[in-house]
Amino acid sequence: MKVYIYLLAIMMVLSGFATADDMYRVSLQNHQDAEKLINSRADPVIRINGDYLILANNSAFEILSHSGLPMYRVASNISLDELFLEFEAGVKDESNYKSLFEINNIKLYQTTKAKLAQSEISPEMLPVKGNQPRIYFRRPAVFNPSFSIVNAEIDLDSLINLVSQDTIMEYSDTLQAFNGRLTGTPSIFAARDWVEAKFTAFGYDSVVVDSFGGIQHDTRDNVPAYNVMAYKIGTVYPDKHIVIGAHYDAVAGSPGADDNGSGTVGVIEFARILSNLDTYMTLVFVVFDSEESGLYGSHHYVNNAETQGEDIVYMLNMDMIAHIDNDSFAKLFHGDQIAYSQLWGNLADSLFNITGVLSGTSASSDHYPFQLKGYDVTFVHEHELSTVYHSPQDSTTYMSFDYMTKMIKSSLATAYVVDYSPPPAIISNISDIGDGQSLRVEWTQLDPIYISHYYLHYNEVPVSMPDSILIPSDSNSYVVNGLIEGQKYSFYLISYDNIGRSSIAITQVEATPLAIPHNPAGLSVLPVLGAINLTWHKNNIELDFSHYQIIRDGVLLPDIITDTTYNDNDPSLGSDLHDYWVVAFDDSDNMSDTTGVDPVQMKAATLEADRILALNRSSDQFFANVNEQVTGEFMRQALESMNYDYFSDSSTANAARAQLISLLDYGIVVIGAESGNSTDDIGGFPGDFLNDLSYYLSIGGKVVAFGRWGTLTAPPSRMDTVFYNPNAYNGNYYNYFNTAFRVRPTTEIITPGPYLVSDFVGANSQILGYPSLDWDSTATVNHISPVFIAATGIPSPSLPGLFGTNNEVIYTYNSSMDTVETDGKPIAWRHIDGSRDYVFFDIPLSFMERTAAVSTLQKAINDLMFPVATDEEFDEESLPTHFTLSQNYPNPFNPQTTIEFFNPYNLPHQMSLKVFNIIGQEIKLLFNDNALPGITRIKWDGTDNSGRTVASGIYFYQLKTDDLSETKKMLFLK
Repeated sequence: MKVYIYLLAIMMVLSGFATADDMYRVSLQNHQDAEKLINSRADPVIRINGDYLILANNSAFEILSHSGLPMYRVASNISLDELFLEFEAGVKDESNYKSLFEINNIKLYQTTKAKLAQSEISPEMLPVKGNQPRIYFRRPAVFNPSFSIVNAEIDLDSLINLVSQDTIMEYSDTLQAFNGRLTGTPSIFAARDWVEAKFTAFGYDSVVVDSFGGIQHDTRDNVPAYNVMAYKIGTVYPDKHIVIGAHYDAVAGSPGADDNGSGTVGVIEFARILSNLDTYMTLVFVVFDSEESGLYGSHHYVNNAETQGEDIVYMLNMDMIAHIDNDSFAKLFHGDQIAYSQLWGNLADSLFNITGVLSGTSASSDHYPFQLKGYDVTFVHEHELSTVYHSPQDSTTYMSFDYMTKMIKSSLATAYVVDYSPPPAIISNISDIGDGQSLRVEWTQLDPIYISHYYLHYNEVPVSMPDSILIPSDSNSYVVNGLIEGQKYSFYLISYDNIGRSSIAITQVEATPLAIPHNPAGLSVLPVLGAINLTWHKNNIELDFSHYQIIRDGVLLPDIITDTTYNDNDPSLGSDLHDYWVVAFDDSDNMSDTTGVDPVQMKAATLEADRILALNRSSDQFFANVNEQVTGEFMRQALESMNYDYFSDSSTANAARAQLISLLDYGIVVIGAESGNSTDDIGGFPGDFLNDLSYYLSIGGKVVAFGRWGTLTAPPSRMDTVFYNPNAYNGNYYNYFNTAFRVRPTTEIITPGPYLVSDFVGANSQILGYPSLDWDSTATVNHISPVFIAATGIPSPSLPGLFGTNNEVIYTYNSSMDTVETDGKPIAWRHIDGSRDYVFFDIPLSFMERTAAVSTLQKAINDLMFPVATDEEFDEESLPTHFTLSQNYPNPFNPQTTIEFFNPYNLPHQMSLKVFNIIGQEIKLLFNDNALPGITRIKWDGTDNSGRTVASGIYFYQLKTDDLSETKKMLFLK
């Protein structure tokens, strides 16, 4: 089975491999999933179309790893107070904020505590901490296809004709006169008093000026701020609220006519028109302060509303609805539920020929805090963004009052229709009776004072002629009989009031009647060390459901499972490939039918520490400009003394696109990808193998990767930067190999000739044990395409931009011309922290001088194979550690190995280097002299002081001076 890391649940990896405060995307399928996520105590970050980004520490990960929730990792090593949302497009200090996640109009950034301490939070950024979403599950609601406007208290034409363009222009001029309505300044205080006076003049008895702590946009100072609210109490449903909102603050130096005098005028005009009309629900007209500095006014409002248990049916937000470049289009931003936004679009189109474009989610205005709490929202916005907002030119000169009037009328009509329409009936569950012809539909019962009856609609899938059933208002379920066994049906419910008006939103749910249990869906299997984890979706809706069981290799396992996850850790699994099915049982012991259901195959990971898989992927690229055989010869030479298996992409015996299953027996995978002319060099487009490799890392596998040469081009040369997004198809370079971007210096093809000219001549070592590397011109000639008859350099390696912790740069770029763009830049690095260990060379090693390149690859393998040099049987006190001694290479070795140590002093210093056996006996004196400053390299051929070859096994070597000593472990194999 091909496992795609971005589709499957990385969280199924057993605890111990998870890093604290990792970010995951979690999918919720039902209310039980929401409870699981809540109970994990993970920190929600943002909500995305019913999914969540969450931060999970080790404790939360432990809970989630056994929950069965579909989940994959997005980023690592993050704390909540480092996360910010871009709530307004603008110029931000890109050196302080790193893009982490982007979907729709939501952009999530990370900064660091140190950078936060050094600089002010950008006005365009909204801290996530304290502004997090509520965790809940709700089925998506869409517009009722049979909805029609009937029996309105006042017909819509009469209502919208009450909107006065002259009044709108008058209000706009007045607001503009409060120039620069910056939070905490006299101009906004004057605007506050004017809005309050307007609400009072309209006859509202309940006008509230609510103070809170605001933030000034430009200075980021703490200043007093004020929301102004007028309440119109509903005559039928006074406890249900519709909030009509806009912000009235602006930025310094701007008249703020469109942003957001236009929305504020809309709220005031709403309040004027509706002051003398009865409404079913309570309408709250509110203008928010301190929006420009981070939505502080709306967050304050919604936090109070949540505390007081207010039932907010709908929040309609108007922000920038008048720019002169607009005429017949509007943007409609929304949350999970789109029915009310669709209603706005339908009304605007039918009344004013304005097309409302559903534009997804946005965090950039006052609707967003309401959306975070799960309330239905519509953010109405001009289609063509103002070219002068936040500037001194944001005046009425750049406003179209015709367009603005239509936007206000469309919004008024929408709010009014929502007000008098009965609430939607939400289907909460469908259960299978189990007789093959009956399904029970359940919903959240509405108060009979709101409605007179329901109509339950259902039809076969694909769509057939629908049936409908009249149901009394005091019901919360209905059993539909006479259905066809095995036929899928779609159901939705519409509520009606006593004068024939229907609900606006519906939820559609599908189900199939069966006489035996339904087959569980979405079975995925993931290997972990010594076990296999299975997860599936709980789609068993039969009332007599009993439990699940697993079939492995045709045998029904005895374990009774009531959840949707199973860990098969049977010791007999071994390294064999196994077939899996999951089946459901009912109370009568009927089992779901697996006929036609293909098994899912997987095997447990053994990750044998001393086994190495060498994969030569140099031909698996768009432009195979290398001699794959040379790469293979180099890999085999470096690995000849080790326990390894070798496969190449051109091998017919093994489709060495080695899927995840092929990796699981090996403790280390070595990948050569020297063609590398794509941004996905290791994986090969579209990155399938990269995903498998990333999962292999997440369960404890270790990776050494090398490649690639940069882009070829004709003059003039240029620099090409490839950025990695954690959610892109190649995002695992970001997620697992700590690569934020790659800069690709291009290599010139000179004509006539042709021949190559490159600035790259080698790699400078930054870590003891890794020899410096020099470009080998002969190796290059053997590698490149025959069309290049001369070569003065190899195509340049890429320069990675790294992020995160535990990264150590191994090599830096050696420029022949000391070019500042390339010289000294990282080109190889390692990340060894015990949970995701790899060594990554962004250079083609076989293009280097062979002896040093072989030592480099051997050293990288040894770094992963022997990351800790201690042994409980060895005398730690007699051989204390010190940082100046490097790990030998190669290791294991036969017939010889190299040991390096470093003299940190400026003068020669007396040092000794000795080899000891496992019981602490000295067997070889390798060095006893004054060591010169810097690196000293000593070779040991595996013989003792008498010249005899020692036995295979573990040995220790000790560096000692008069004031320090250090010991490391090595393995000799005959």
